[in-house]
Amino acid sequence: MGNSQSNEVEGFIKEQQKIIEAQQLHINQLSKLNNNNNTYKNTIPVNNIQKDTLPHKKDKINMILKIFNLDHNYNEESLKKSFLKLAMVYHPDKGGDPENFKKIQSAYKILLKKLSEKDNHKIHNQFKNESQSYISQQQNDNLVNVDLSKDFNNDKFNKIYDENRLKNNYDEGYGKWMEENKISDSPKLSSDGKSFNSENFNLNFIKEKQKQKGNFEISKYNDPKIDISFKGKDSLLNIGEGKVSDFSGESGGGLQFRDYKDAYTNSCLIDTDSVDISGRSKDVLSQKAERSNISYTLSDKDSKIYEKLKQIKENNEEERLKRIKQQDKHISSTYHEIHKRLLGR
Repeated sequence: MGNSQSNEVEGFIKEQQKIIEAQQLHINQLSKLNNNNNTYKNTIPVNNIQKDTLPHKKDKINMILKIFNLDHNYNEESLKKSFLKLAMVYHPDKGGDPENFKKIQSAYKILLKKLSEKDNHKIHNQFKNESQSYISQQQNDNLVNVDLSKDFNNDKFNKIYDENRLKNNYDEGYGKWMEENKISDSPKLSSDGKSFNSENFNLNFIKEKQKQKGNFEISKYNDPKIDISFKGKDSLLNIGEGKVSDFSGESGGGLQFRDYKDAYTNSCLIDTDSVDISGRSKDVLSQKAERSNISYTLSDKDSKIYEKLKQIKENNEEERLKRIKQQDKHISSTYHEIHKRLLGR
């Protein structure tokens, strides 16, 4: 008899502790809604709640929602607000009945659980739909047999290759530029319609060269150019290189070739009249004397130019390394995608 009474007391104490812990979580928020006291006393018939109305049964949800003044589309935020408003009215510290407040707490837990089940169901359906979509795609894209020696399909393989081919900077070329700029094989040097002779030909030719003045007449190198002693070096690609502006180079057999756009837009040699050679040395001795006076100490102006060029090179190198990382990531992603498609069965 004594043990039974002791167990009842312990159970009662544990139950009260749970209630107190729940009350402490909301005590600060309850005071904010004190102005709604009279309103909810007149609108919410809490005294009509019976003990058998709060079990975890689906047919009781509508009654609980009515008490909380919510519809079936409620969310966690609206549920908490409704609970706090009810707690401000029926909390024991506010003069409410402890039994009614316990019922409100139980109802709140029921709605919170239903909300969690609803979210889990939504996530489950989302995963299910995505899984079905992926399976359907794999079935449609099952293009190539794993054993390529038995049932190899050239058309399907080429289709996969074209769809997943990785582009490089040399793919673009001048195709679009060639379509927009039609080149004539017979350049028109005379605009007056007169026949050519030695005098008017040279005159018109000089005029044509002056039109192209300032493009790529003379290349000036401020610093030594880093290069490699390999005859077919122009066939090599620089990893992470940006947009190619000049396709000129030399083949492995020694055949030199010029950039297409440069050849047609800068078809003339330099304009000799634009180059001042009056200050050049007349002989070797004068050249040696001139070079002996050269100062290899950078002036302030040259130092600024050097630092600016150095910064540009460093920025270009950083951009190149970024492009390499992006290319590696894209290559890896493309490889795994093709691998899955080829092994679709």
